[in-house]
Amino acid sequence: MNSSRDAFLKGLTTGQKEHSGKGKRLIVLHIGSTDGFVPGGLLCFESKTNSTDYHDEMNGDTFYEWFVRILPLLKENAVIVMYHSVKKCKIPTMSWKKKILCNGVAITT
Repeated sequence: MNSSRDAFLKGLTTGQKEHSGKGKRLIVLHIGSTDGFVPGGLLCFESKTNSTDYHDEMNGDTFYEWFVRILPLLKENAVIVMYHSVKKCKIPTMSWKKKILCNGVAITT
C-alpha cells in the first residue's frame, strides 16, 4: 500500500491517528539481554484508573521493588542500562557530619 487512501479503498485502516486517552493502561516492564528476555523479569499489570496519569501506580517505589526482585535473576557481571531511575537515598555532601558518614547511615528521602 502506498497511502492511507489505498488502504481505505481496500477496506483496510491505517490505525487510530491519535490516542483517545480513554480506558485503562497496561503497564509493562521487562528486562532482556542478548539471550532474550530474562525469565521471571516481567512486571505487567492493568492500571486501576482511567486517568491519563499513571504515575500513582507506576512510580519509583513500584520500579524499585521490581528492580530489586529481578537483580538475582541476572547473570554475573551483567551491565544494566537504564533510561529511567529513581533516587532512594540522599547523596552525601560536604556539610554531612563525620559521624553520619562513618556510621554509613543512609537518610532516605
